[in-house]
Amino acid sequence: HRAGPLFQQQALGRGVASADYDNDGDLDLCVVHQNSPTALLENVSQRGHWLKFRLIGLSSNRSAIGTRVTVTQGEQTLYQELAGGTSYCASAQPVLIFGLGDSDLPCSVKIQWPNGTTQHISENFPVDQELLFIEEQPQPQLTHNAERN
Repeated sequence: HRAGPLFQQQALGRGVASADYDNDGDLDLCVVHQNSPTALLENVSQRGHWLKFRLIGLSSNRSAIGTRVTVTQGEQTLYQELAGGTSYCASAQPVLIFGLGDSDLPCSVKIQWPNGTTQHISENFPVDQELLFIEEQPQPQLTHNAERN
């Protein structure tokens, strides 16, 4: 019963898309059903710190599909790759969100673009923010900085 009323009923699902629709650093879900209304499921779970990346390719594909991002925070290193075509009848928000747990240490970032170039970015990115990286530009743009509650 803790998951909510949507999970107490039967439905024929057709697609699931993930997105951070409320810009709080976690993924929410949009579930598309056949012959039923679409459901937007807000992720209200307890979470720690995070970093979110938007990527735009210039000499690589504009959607930056295939870009690999490495985030290092203290002794922890995390990897993700931006993928396309991740769901049937739906499309996920093209972002990478790194969950960092309780640590609020600044992070360093390495980006490997599909064309083979690699960017090593500052070692002092604060947590809990969204950054826009545009290929071939030396520094990202801050697009969203969350205030912690």
